Amino acid sequence: MFKTLMGIQRREDLSFDEFMTHWVEVHAKLIQAHAVALGIVKYIQLHRSDVPAMGRSGRLQYDGIAEVWYASEQRFRALGKSEESRAAVKKVVEDQAKFIGKETPLFKGYESRIIGP
Repeated sequence: MFKTLMGIQRREDLSFDEFMTHWVEVHAKLIQAHAVALGIVKYIQLHRSDVPAMGRSGRLQYDGIAEVWYASEQRFRALGKSEESRAAVKKVVEDQAKFIGKETPLFKGYESRIIGP
């Protein structure tokens, strides 16, 4: 399984509650609706706890992390190469602009399970 992890920071003009409402109620449904076209087999949102991690600037490092699973690295790299995929990517990116201020790629790679099912 190939995964990407992205650190998500909300737009500065949105409260945390506004950001979370959009991410959970709108964006997650958009990802779910286009999962096949995007090659996504699993999508996980990690929401920050009540105690935020502060960056060096004094601003929150991340309001959450998005974990996206793909069947393979090849499937991930195929994003945007078909008309259906390009249309889905366009919709997702347009929606991200509505609530995400900064998205930071944290990691792309493979899972190696040490503990757990």
